[in-house]
Amino acid sequence: MQVQCCKAKTELFKESLLQMLVCLNRKCITLTAVLSTKESHLRELDLGYNNISDYGVGLLVDGLVDINCRLKSLRLQGCGVTSRSCEDLANGLLVTETLQELDLSRNEIGDEGLFQLSEGLKGAPLKMLKMYHCGLTALSCGPIGEALKSETSTLVELNLSNNKLKDAGFRAICEGCFDYTLIESKRVEPSEPQNLLEGLTHSLTRSLLDNTSYPSLSLPEVMIPHFLLLTFSVSRCGITEKGCVFLAKVLCTVSQLYNGWIGETNWYAVELRELDISMNLLRDGGVKEMSLGLKNPYSHLKTLNLSHCGLTDDCCSELASGFASIKSVISDLDLSSNDLRDKGMKKLLHRGVEGCLAGCVGLYGAVWAQKCPSRPPSVSFVMLLRINRATQ
Repeated sequence: MQVQCCKAKTELFKESLLQMLVCLNRKCITLTAVLSTKESHLRELDLGYNNISDYGVGLLVDGLVDINCRLKSLRLQGCGVTSRSCEDLANGLLVTETLQELDLSRNEIGDEGLFQLSEGLKGAPLKMLKMYHCGLTALSCGPIGEALKSETSTLVELNLSNNKLKDAGFRAICEGCFDYTLIESKRVEPSEPQNLLEGLTHSLTRSLLDNTSYPSLSLPEVMIPHFLLLTFSVSRCGITEKGCVFLAKVLCTVSQLYNGWIGETNWYAVELRELDISMNLLRDGGVKEMSLGLKNPYSHLKTLNLSHCGLTDDCCSELASGFASIKSVISDLDLSSNDLRDKGMKKLLHRGVEGCLAGCVGLYGAVWAQKCPSRPPSVSFVMLLRINRATQ
C-alpha cells in the first residue's frame, strides 16, 4: 500500500512538472508575440531561475530577431540553458540591433556552447555579457579573445567568474583581446592621407607576452591596444601568480598616437576601469607582478578587488607604491580576507594612504591586530575599514 502511494506521488510530481514546463513554454510563446509587436515598450526582460530550457530560448530568439523588437536587456540566469541553444542565440545576436545586455549565468553552456556563441559576439551590439558559473574552461578563452578584439565588438563589461579558466585560459584572453600593433614612427606630409595607422608593420602581441623581462623592455614609440573592456571579472577562476604576469604586461602598456605631420597627440593605456580578480590564489608574487601595472601613469583603473587571494604583508609595499603614485586614479581597493597583519597595515597606511587621491580601501577580515601601533587614532578597529583619502 505504501509503495503504491509513493508511485502515485511520483506520477503526480511528473505530471505537475510537465504541466509547469508546458506553461513556461506557452509563456515564452506569448513573450515572443510581445517582442514582435510594433507597439511593445518592453526594454528589459528578466526570466532568471525559470526553467525555460533550450526550447524556450529558441522561442525567445524568434521574437528577438523580429524587426519590431526593441529589447535592450535579457537575463536568463539559471534557466536550464545548454549548448544546444547557443547556435540560436548566436544567430539572434547577429540579427538584433538593440540588445545591449545578456546574462547567461548559472547555465551549463560549456566550451562547446561558448564556441558557438562567440560567432554571434563578434557582430552583436552587446555592451554587457555575464557568464558566471557556466562550466567554461581554458578552451573557451581563445574564442572569447577573438570576439573581443573583433573590430565590430562593442563589449565593455564581461563577467567570467567562477569558471575553470586557470592560467592557460587567462593567458589566451590576454593574447587574444590585448592585441597590440606596432606602428613605425613616420612623418606624414600634408598632401598624404591623414591615416593614424600609416606605416603599419606587424603584430607585437606574442613578443610582448613572451618577454619575461617585460618591465625592462624598451617599448616601441607607438602601439594601439584593441582591449575596450571597462569592467572585467574573473573571480574564482583558478588564476595564480603565473596569470598575473600576463595581466601586468597588459596594465603596463601605454600608447602614443601621432596625427600625421601635426605631431604627437596623446598618450593612453587600456580602458579598463574595474578589475575583479578576487578568490584566486595569486599570493604575494602575483600581486607584486601586478603592481608594476598599477604604477602606469596613463592607467584608467579605478577599482581593484583582491579579496581572498592568499596575500600577506610581503606584497604590501609594492601594492602601496602602486596606488600611492601621484597620478594613480585607483579609488577602491579591496583586500578583504587576506593575512596582512600589523606589518602589512603599517606599509599600507604609511606608504599607500597618505598623499593619495580620493578613494577607499576595504580590509574586511584582513587579520589586523586590535592594538596595531600603526593605526591612526582617527581610525577605529572595525571588521570593515574604509579609509577616505582627501581629494586633490
